[in-house]
Amino acid sequence: VSLLDMNSRRVINSKGVLNPQSKFGDDVITRIAFQNQSQENLKLLQSSIISGINLLIKELCSEQNISAKNIYAVSVAGNTVMESLFCGLPVKAIGEIPFISPFSKSMIFKAQELGIHINSSALVYIFPVIGAYVGGDIVSGMTAYDVHKMPGKVLFVDVGTNGEIVFSDNGRLYAGSAAAGPAFEGARIESGMRAGSGAIEKILIENGKLRYNVIRNKKPIGLCGSALIDVAAELLRAGVIDSTGRINSPEECPQHLSCEIRNRIHVSEDGSHFDFLICDEKHGKKIYLRQKDVRELQLASGAIRAAINIILSKAGVNSSEIDMILLAGGFGNFIRRNNAKRIGLIPDIPDSKIRYIGNASLCGAASILFCSDKMKNTDELIEKVNYVEISVEENFQIEFASAMIFPEA
Repeated sequence: VSLLDMNSRRVINSKGVLNPQSKFGDDVITRIAFQNQSQENLKLLQSSIISGINLLIKELCSEQNISAKNIYAVSVAGNTVMESLFCGLPVKAIGEIPFISPFSKSMIFKAQELGIHINSSALVYIFPVIGAYVGGDIVSGMTAYDVHKMPGKVLFVDVGTNGEIVFSDNGRLYAGSAAAGPAFEGARIESGMRAGSGAIEKILIENGKLRYNVIRNKKPIGLCGSALIDVAAELLRAGVIDSTGRINSPEECPQHLSCEIRNRIHVSEDGSHFDFLICDEKHGKKIYLRQKDVRELQLASGAIRAAINIILSKAGVNSSEIDMILLAGGFGNFIRRNNAKRIGLIPDIPDSKIRYIGNASLCGAASILFCSDKMKNTDELIEKVNYVEISVEENFQIEFASAMIFPEA
C-alpha cells in the first residue's frame, strides 16, 4: 500500500505485509479450491484481505498524522484471483478450463461498499484484467511504464508463483502466464524461506570458495529465491550440476574444482543422490541444496521460460531479437541477470538490455491516480492485447520439457 499526496504528486510512504490470505493457501490455486468449498469461505478470503489493507492504511495515516477520512480515492491492482476476492467475486471459473475471469473491464466501488476504512464516499478503482491468469497487476505495470508505447521488441516479465509475461513488438501486444509454483518464494525448498531476516539472499563461488550474504547480517536460517537461483547458476558454472539438473558426485566433477567446493558435495541418507552443503552448524543452521530443490527450481524456471518461448513464437520473434527485458515484482528486483540467464529463466541477451523496474503494479496504481487519462485508457489497452492461454497450447509440454533443461555453458 502506498499513501499519495495529490498536491505534491509524490508517494508519502509505502508499507506491506504478508498476504493475510496465506493462512488459507500459499498460492492462488489453493485459495480457489478453498473458496469453492463454501460461500462462507469467500467471505473469509475477502474480509482477510480487506482487513490487511485497512491495517496498512491505519499505520500509514498514523505515522503521517493524517486522518483516514481525508483519503478520497483508491486504486487497486492485483492478479485476477486477488482482485476478484477483494471485490467478493467467486473465483471457481478461474480454476477450471476454459479459465474464465468473473470480470474483465475496470470496476469502481465506493469505499463503504467494500469495508475500506477511509472516507465513506471515496471511490475505489479496480484495474481491468487481460485473462484469468494475466491480471490487473500486469495491466498496472504496463500502464506505469507505457510498455505498449516503447519502441522495439520489449519483454515484460513478472516473476512469481504465477509468472506473467507481456511482449510488445512496437505496440503489437501479446500476453500469457505460467504457473511457476512457489519455489521462488521459498516454498517446497527444504531450507527455503521468504526474503526476510536470516535468509541467505546471495551466493557466489569466488576463488574456489563459497560466499554468501544474509539479510540483516544475521546467522543464516534459510534460503530465499534469489539465492536459490544463485547457487544453481554457480554450481552449473563449476560443473557440480549438469544440464539435466543432476548434482554430480565428487568424482564426476571437473578436476580443477577446488577441494572446498568438492567437500560440500554429500551423499544423501538413502544413497540415491548427492546434495550440496551451503552452511553448517558452525555458522548457523545446517542448510543444504537438495537434489529435489534443484528439480523444483527447474519446474519453476522451465514454466516461465516455456511461456516466454510460446509468446515469442506467436509474435514470430526470436529471443535474440529482443531489445529490452523488464523484470518486475518484488522478487524480480533481486535476481542477478547473469544467473537468471545461466539457468535459462530469461533469454540470453546483453545485461545492458535487462532492466529492473521493481513493484511495477504499485507504481501503476499510483500513476493512474496522478493522471486520470491513464485510468480512462486502461480498458482500451487490454482490448489491444493478444491473450495466449499457455497451458492449453499444443506445444506447451514440449516447450516445458525443453525449458527445464539448463542451458549448456
